[in-house]
Amino acid sequence: PYKSDNADLYKNIGIIFYEEERYEEALEHLRTSVKLNQADPESVRILGYTYHRIKKLDEAAACYKKSLSLQDNLNIRNKLAEVLLIQQKNDEVKSLLEEKVKSNQGNYDSLILLAYAYGEGFPETAEYLINAILNKPRTPIAKAMFANLCYVTGIPQAINKNMKQVVKLCLEEKEVSPFKIKQFWFRQVFEDPDNSKSNDLIQIETYESFC
Repeated sequence: PYKSDNADLYKNIGIIFYEEERYEEALEHLRTSVKLNQADPESVRILGYTYHRIKKLDEAAACYKKSLSLQDNLNIRNKLAEVLLIQQKNDEVKSLLEEKVKSNQGNYDSLILLAYAYGEGFPETAEYLINAILNKPRTPIAKAMFANLCYVTGIPQAINKNMKQVVKLCLEEKEVSPFKIKQFWFRQVFEDPDNSKSNDLIQIETYESFC
């Protein structure tokens, strides 16, 4: 690095190297920037991005946490959650994001990450995926996850006032296999007519009308 006590100079050069995917050079400059100015959340944040890119997850997590201690940022919370999921620290993901989501400060990515943190078989998973689908109806990831969850677990806990709209959005999504979600609803409504949840499901007269 250049001999200078200007933290911003090192940061800006580090950003250029990062954008050019020259990560080792980016690390060298960004570490110097952080050393010169440890109170700059941007330098720490981009240093975290760089560690994340080269899969140094412990270092990335440490940078994200340091950045959050300097300045709260939802995108950094989400990036930290990505790292924690890879490290199988699911409870930490929940602690990191749930309060934000409950206070309507989360976003689509936060909802997806929380769904991953809870995994299959939990009512929270279905609720987070439903909210993600309603948050971004045109984005396929949550719809694919929800269709698979329906197929694998049955999730009777997922029944809520938004279900009809969510299922319709899933069926309209070209990147979602309609087979999974259709088979779930067929099994739930038609093969188990005594199911206590049946009246809460989509009101359809024939399976063909559902298709």
